Amino acid sequence: MKKLCLATCITLAAAVLTAAPATVTAVIKDMPIYQPQNYSIRKGCSISNQHGQYTFTLVRTKALGKAKPDTQLRMNAGTWGFSPQVRFFNLVINGIAGQKLVVKPEDIKAYRDGENAGADILFNYDGTKICLRFYMRPDSPVLWGVIMPLPDSVEPIKSAYLEISLTASQLVLSKERKAIFKDVYSRQVITPVRTIDQNKNMIRLKPEDTRLVFQDTIYDGSGPDKGQGPCVVIVDHSQVEVANLRLTNFYASVVSLKLKPDFKEFRFGLFQQNARISNSDFAKRLAAEADKFDFKK
Repeated sequence: MKKLCLATCITLAAAVLTAAPATVTAVIKDMPIYQPQNYSIRKGCSISNQHGQYTFTLVRTKALGKAKPDTQLRMNAGTWGFSPQVRFFNLVINGIAGQKLVVKPEDIKAYRDGENAGADILFNYDGTKICLRFYMRPDSPVLWGVIMPLPDSVEPIKSAYLEISLTASQLVLSKERKAIFKDVYSRQVITPVRTIDQNKNMIRLKPEDTRLVFQDTIYDGSGPDKGQGPCVVIVDHSQVEVANLRLTNFYASVVSLKLKPDFKEFRFGLFQQNARISNSDFAKRLAAEADKFDFKK
């Protein structure tokens, strides 16, 4: 009888552990940074679940010599991708670039809605107030984002442009460990409807190009000297007027979006993983887990 009870308890405990829901954690704090004395703010948020982790940091440099203060949003989610080697996120509202904004530590606030968690960043573009939300879902490895105009704005949005920049797979280094910025890459983007090879001209994106898998056919993530593999930008085109892609023989690629001036909520997603993954293995993963790389209806 005791053995039966013990076996039952073990079975129940295992069932409880198996049924335990996946969770998302989000921690807001001052982030470590090189020469912190040169920054007036270095506040950020680390967001993670069982599938991955993303850490973003909002920084503003102090005026040093002739250099003016500069506001940046930096990402750390692994090697290359949306790393600090590129200004991965640049939002321009009514002609005002994000690097000109004055930001404060209290402009980053915790966000949680049910199982989803992350942080809100509040920006004031000379009277036009914007909330940028980054969050993760428990079921997805994607860092989801939302841009929303705030109702207490005193100036309407007349124009809104967003640039998302990234380094697919890797920035190539020479034998002398010097960066090679161009002419050694074979960049490629895979969308649900087509394959786009690198091109010296700007490429117009279609509304069907909702998920852009950035990869390199030379540095395909298949080995230690082949880079880190693909990363992804996901776009909700319903709030976009014009979408362009800059995909040249260059270390950085850019998605440029002109948003509708009357947009209420622009949704997007970013994905990269810390561990190396080959182009072919990621294609298999995406085919098997497509719902994890899509917006929830």
